[in-house]
Amino acid sequence: MRTRTMVYLDASQMEALRRKARRERVSLAELIRRAVDRYLKPEPVSPPVPREAYEKLIGFFSDDATDVSERHDHYIGEALDREYLDHSD
Repeated sequence: MRTRTMVYLDASQMEALRRKARRERVSLAELIRRAVDRYLKPEPVSPPVPREAYEKLIGFFSDDATDVSERHDHYIGEALDREYLDHSD
């Protein structure tokens, strides 16, 4: 069952949608339904990082780094990229 709805679009948006619908030889409604379906499609989820990758981080940071408490996400991301992504083949 379909539900009727009303959407206000800018004139330029409406004209661009009409042109695209003509090119694809579908109705404007069908074009919009397809766009909504694509928008609502779930995004792919990255695989979880294995526990071993995190365990390798223990003692990883050098004593020279003075901003680890502020930039920890950056350093962890770099370390995981090196340890997990570079060796995932």
